[in-house]
Amino acid sequence: MHICAVFTDWKVLKAYDRSSIGAFKSSTIKALNTVLDEEKRGYFPSASAIDRMQKLLDNHAMELIGWE
Repeated sequence: MHICAVFTDWKVLKAYDRSSIGAFKSSTIKALNTVLDEEKRGYFPSASAIDRMQKLLDNHAMELIGWE
């Protein structure tokens, strides 16, 4: 399996959302991106990619159930 398929934006976001408070911070995402993708090949999503995915998820939730 290609590493990009393992670390997709939405899978990292899911791990971020399901972790206990403070266990999986944006600094963790930045550190993992730096270590796993230091050559900038897209192996691990950036913090900004995770933020964009979070906004899309929030907007989708608002459309479906009116969640804010």
